Amino acid sequence: MIKKPAKIYLSLIITAVFCMPVLGGNTGAAFLKISPDAQGSGMGGAYTALADGVNAVWWNPGGLASVKGRELTGGHVNWVAGVSYDFMGYAHRIDSGVISAGVSVLDAGALESRDEYGRKGNDFNARDLSVSMAYAKKFANRTGVGLSLKYIKQTIASESAEGVC
Repeated sequence: MIKKPAKIYLSLIITAVFCMPVLGGNTGAAFLKISPDAQGSGMGGAYTALADGVNAVWWNPGGLASVKGRELTGGHVNWVAGVSYDFMGYAHRIDSGVISAGVSVLDAGALESRDEYGRKGNDFNARDLSVSMAYAKKFANRTGVGLSLKYIKQTIASESAEGVC
């Protein structure tokens, strides 16, 4: 029988292996590099160790342990060329810790297609989606430990790719 610490380490190793990006070439889901909040953006994305409150669902689920009641956050950004980015997160303290969920969407809107001769074709859409669920618990006085699960989907025209990490 495997002891409890060994099960935890084995689970972490398996998770890390399946969530590693493929080496070489371009990576997908680049929209996940977009910071959903002003504080993280202001720090150039170097916010993982400081993340607390509901925004930690994006940065570091362990930071959710600091949530004392319920927290809700949201944001909307209109970029150039009709591209928009939306984020919403919610965290709720329960008896055993904190549960949280977050959704982010990058929508490029309607895009114009062209054939090899430059003639206009049918318009198409491009959209990226990320849905996160997390749980965090506080240990000792200041240590928060969290676990998150993220569903990612990218769609362009009639093609799409999705994954869970």
